[in-house]
Amino acid sequence: MRLLLSSCIEFLQERALHVILWNNRPSIDQHFGKPKEMERAMPSIEIQVLEGVFSAEEKGKIIQNVTKAFGEVAGQTIQNGTSVRLLEVSSGSWGYAGNILTTQDALEMRARD
Repeated sequence: MRLLLSSCIEFLQERALHVILWNNRPSIDQHFGKPKEMERAMPSIEIQVLEGVFSAEEKGKIIQNVTKAFGEVAGQTIQNGTSVRLLEVSSGSWGYAGNILTTQDALEMRARD
């Protein structure tokens, strides 16, 4: 199971996505109430991408697929309480190994597929 989640993270990282997995963080449910089966704090997954690289539809698919992949490892109950946030970072505000990355760089990476 751990291999599936690792593969999912590698897949996202290869596509210019940055993934942070956090457990036991406050969720939006604390403000709106939550079902009884989600009494415990659920995992929160944060994905950072450069702005302008993914359409709204693609971002929705990323969120859905990451949630599903996490649920395949963690189980349906935890999947139902998993929070996924996709955050866009301004072009030129991201560095990797000392190199500044831009939206154009990420679009060029995507074009290689």
